[in-house]
Amino acid sequence: MRVLLVLLLTLGWFLYSRYYYVCEIRHQCGDQTTVVANVEGNDNPAANAANLSLVSGAKNILSGFEQFSFGDKNAELSLSANNEDFLNKVANYLKSNKDATLDLVGKYLPSEKDIQVGRFENLGLARADAIRQLLKKRGIAEERVGISGKMTSGDALGEPVSFRIPEVKVAKEGEKEEKPKAKASQTFTNMTFSDANFASGSAVFNPGTAFQNYAKEVVVYMNENADKKIDLIGHTDNQGNATANNALGLRRAKAVRDYLTNLGVKRNRITPKTKGETEPVATNDTEDGRRQNRRVNVQIK
Repeated sequence: MRVLLVLLLTLGWFLYSRYYYVCEIRHQCGDQTTVVANVEGNDNPAANAANLSLVSGAKNILSGFEQFSFGDKNAELSLSANNEDFLNKVANYLKSNKDATLDLVGKYLPSEKDIQVGRFENLGLARADAIRQLLKKRGIAEERVGISGKMTSGDALGEPVSFRIPEVKVAKEGEKEEKPKAKASQTFTNMTFSDANFASGSAVFNPGTAFQNYAKEVVVYMNENADKKIDLIGHTDNQGNATANNALGLRRAKAVRDYLTNLGVKRNRITPKTKGETEPVATNDTEDGRRQNRRVNVQIK
């Protein structure tokens, strides 16, 4: 009898301890349900650190939310109720601040650097776009949400996607105040490709898988929209002089035009242009930065 009593007390203590940990410490009881997609490598997305913020400069607009969870080596997203709440608040902020834009930086690990998803050159871009599509469903236009990708160090994604509202720069006397712009549109009609497409100083176009996938979509789109035209804008790093780089940017744009023409887009619907070295998107002090600057922007209008 005494043994049975001890067992019952032990069981009661265990159940109470579990309740206290799950409900009082982790707050996973009651309405705190987690909506989880069946994504391999995310067995417990609700365990993410609650340190996600929406920032503008040094100001935290939102803070204390759970980080998002993505699948291992993919852009599949698992959402908790807390994630949904954060997205709703971000969308409401953008709706209340009509001139505000949002920059999303999607992260990926060194072990994921060779993974491409659809028309996106890296997994970080694909992850940022997954968030952008959720904001689009909440009424936020894609053009207001810029996306970029960044490779992190280590073997874990502490912050899969960061959220930043670009600050409004105060215009000096006599200057016109400019509205903030999203960092990079990266929508179907405004895509930029750089990774492995051009060697330094070369206009030889070596399209990666991402561009090849995108080009196929472009051909279909152009065939279905006879009124649309394409501007191709070539860019370079800062190696060499500005005049030579301006010409190099144009040759790169023409190389991409030839590629699209060979796929079936009529030549007279494509206009090659150049910005040379004048609009870098990354530092020219590193090879990785210079590689990103050797790019072509595809604008469908």
